[in-house]
Amino acid sequence: MGKIIVQALPSAREMEKLLQSLIDDNESDFSDALDHDMSHIDQRAQVHAVRVTQVDINGSDIEVTYELEYSIYNGCRDMNVVDSEELHVFGDLTDEGWAFDEHVPPPKRDTVDEF
Repeated sequence: MGKIIVQALPSAREMEKLLQSLIDDNESDFSDALDHDMSHIDQRAQVHAVRVTQVDINGSDIEVTYELEYSIYNGCRDMNVVDSEELHVFGDLTDEGWAFDEHVPPPKRDTVDEF
């Protein structure tokens, strides 16, 4: 698991803008620190947008709250859902900037796991 380093800016508001720009412009690998998996809601869920909603800085700790907008379409069930979910990622201040752990998704479960 790698570390993702993001430049440290003086205020939470400036960090919020920077992180959103990194997500939008694909300028860095910051998106790799975020969990984009919505399979716990439905295997067909597709993420369409990621939006940073809040950044809290407390000394050498940072909490980034972000929202994933997703949709689920299942024609067999006549289901067409558009919704969002709020998630959090945490980081620590280092000499290089804010360090976030790269998100490593858990292994996919199989029916064999139940036995």
